[in-house]
Amino acid sequence: MRLFRCATLCVAMTVLLGVASCSGVPRRPIVPKPVNCPDGTTRVERVFRNEQATPEIVGINESCERSDGTLHGPTADWHTSEEIEYSGLRLVYQGQYDDGQEVGVWRAWHPNGEKKSENHYLREFEIVAHLFWYPNGRPRAAYQYWQRKRHGSEIYWEESGELDSVRVFDRGRLVHPANPDPGMHRHSH
Repeated sequence: MRLFRCATLCVAMTVLLGVASCSGVPRRPIVPKPVNCPDGTTRVERVFRNEQATPEIVGINESCERSDGTLHGPTADWHTSEEIEYSGLRLVYQGQYDDGQEVGVWRAWHPNGEKKSENHYLREFEIVAHLFWYPNGRPRAAYQYWQRKRHGSEIYWEESGELDSVRVFDRGRLVHPANPDPGMHRHSH
């Protein structure tokens, strides 16, 4: 089943990004590591506290900012989790900014450590590719935007791993609702 899941995800990656890598879907890091800021920026840590009876820490955001407040460099969000006892925090998402714009690969994780989403920002081509997984590690959806419009294949899977629907867009216009079964298409996209 893992080979099928990986092969299906590789197909989605190939369709969306033109690349295929099937080394497995990495789980999120557990130990918080401080972000390394590029020259000309300062590491900023924002602590989020539970404002009720005890002001316990419920989350930390680390990012890099220039003196004018522009985000530039890596960013990460850590939240508390009952599932992970080591330091009480888990990585929720991480990404990268370039002059205030999201760039590169942004990743988010489910509370159980399985990857939740991966967004690829290719600014020079105005492309954003989105990949999503269920908490069980199986793929959920894959699609992309080009110049802020849906473009290319949009693929959805059931939590069981079965293919749900495939649609094709051309610069925001639906051109082919290619469902594997005409009775399918249960998701509202």
